[in-house]
This record gives sequence, C-alpha cells and structure tokens, in this order.
Amino acid sequence: MAAKQYTTSVTVQFTKDEDSSAILTAEVDGRPDGMNNGNTQFVPGIDDPVILIFKSAGVVIDDITTSIGNLTPISAGAPYKVGEGNDGYLIFANERSKNLSYPNNGGFSSQWFGTVGGAVTATETQVSIPTEAVAVLKASYTATYVAYRLNNVPLTVNGSTEFPVVVFIAGHTA
Repeated sequence: MAAKQYTTSVTVQFTKDEDSSAILTAEVDGRPDGMNNGNTQFVPGIDDPVILIFKSAGVVIDDITTSIGNLTPISAGAPYKVGEGNDGYLIFANERSKNLSYPNNGGFSSQWFGTVGGAVTATETQVSIPTEAVAVLKASYTATYVAYRLNNVPLTVNGSTEFPVVVFIAGHTA
C-alpha cells in the first residue's frame, strides 16, 4: 500500500499600523515549472521538498524552526511571477485598498474585470484606488523569494510513514 503524502505551509501576515503592512509568507513551491516540479505532496525519507519564503523589505526573519528535519537555503532573490493563471485577483467589496499576498518587487500592472475602480496605486504591500468600489482587479507583478530545501526527514516517525512536518517562521519589522 502506497504511503499517504502530506504537505504544510505557513503564512504569517501582520500590520505595523493602519496605513501600512508587512508581508512574511511561506509556501511549498507548487508551480508546475518550480523546484518541486509541481508536486505538493511528498514521500518521507525520499523527497526533499522546496519551500519559498517571501518577505517585504521591512521584515527581518528571526527564526525558522521545523518539527522534523531541517531547512537549508538554496537560492536567494529569485523572481516569482504573480498574476499568472488564477492568482493575482484582488476583490474590492466596497473598499479602497487591498493588501497584496506577496511583496511587489517590480513590474506591477493591472486590469479591471467588470466595474472599473479607477486609477490604481501600488506599493510593495498594498494596492489602492481613489474611491470605494465593488470590483475585481487582476494584478501582475514580480515578487522575490528565498528558497529552502526541507531535508533529513526520516522514512518513519514513531512507526508511521504518514505525518506532517511543520515549518514555523518568526520575524519582526525593522
């Protein structure tokens, strides 16, 4: 019987104050052309999955802890295209601003779907429009990540070949 496969990712979003935000987020690299070749489930003791960590400029990572195994940095400053496929949609529900899921590191462009909410202003962490709107905006931009490989995960833990691994990332704003 084939072992069941598990994945995990951690997202931490926090705000410095009401007008600005910071981004610290992590995910398993599930892109079809990514470092896990589209895989988001892994076999313990065999696979060494890659996790992508994104952070805005004012965020300092204090600690990265895993419940099993360890993380090894494998690349820094790599570009990640946001807005390809079904991601990048920002839903304005009678609002003037939306926080971005990833830090905007350049190449920002946008397109309205249906109602036009007006001129778009983008910062590293947020998109705003002149007046409240009920509208859908597709944003495209480049985010930058640091890639880490999760390795040294054993084949079994307490006699089980089915288990999750937690990756915890703590940081603060500078």
